[in-house]
Amino acid sequence: MSLPYKIILVDDHEMVRTAFKELIENAGPYKVEYEFSSGKEFLNAYPLEADLLILDLSMPQMNGSQVVKRLKELNTEIKILIVTMESSDDWVAQLFKDGIRGYLQKQSPSSELKKAIEDIINFGYYHNDILNQMIHGSGKNTKNHAKSLLERITDKELEFLRLVCHDEEYTYEQMAGIMNVHRRTLDNYRESLFEKFSIKSKSGLVMFAMKHKLFDMENDVMNA
Repeated sequence: MSLPYKIILVDDHEMVRTAFKELIENAGPYKVEYEFSSGKEFLNAYPLEADLLILDLSMPQMNGSQVVKRLKELNTEIKILIVTMESSDDWVAQLFKDGIRGYLQKQSPSSELKKAIEDIINFGYYHNDILNQMIHGSGKNTKNHAKSLLERITDKELEFLRLVCHDEEYTYEQMAGIMNVHRRTLDNYRESLFEKFSIKSKSGLVMFAMKHKLFDMENDVMNA
């Protein structure tokens, strides 16, 4: 029998942690190895050996977003699942840029929590706006696959995608100004990418580019 995957759980509500711990450990070969009541408490104890960090967004002292940014500064490779009551697409997109592997609404059913944990541990990411084949596609996250994806993206669509993933968190209006195009033209680039790759949201675009390392591949092609 294989050892259970180690989980870190960070949430400021003890009853929520207790409920989550039970759900997690009943979902599969998982064990909540560490529990913390705040982001600050967790970071004071870090680094810790674990397969997944499940992190609440809204916490006193240091919220989940601040923890994610700090872990990014530390160049940590720990996989992060955010649980939250929030649903802003801009906010979710920024969290993906900062390194999370998935997010889940707290009111989601236990089956979705199970799926999120499985997807992140087994396939690297969880995002419920993207078709399962993007997450589960066996053997597709390769340089050849990334190159084939780039061949389907026009130069303007790639420029738009790069701005979507930029750390400056540009609005669509700002992106249109930078690209010197009408806002409606920018919307056409977005809708084209949505249709080509079965994506439904701005955060989905960010995760798509990161999962397939499109900008790394673009640099490889330019330097070849």
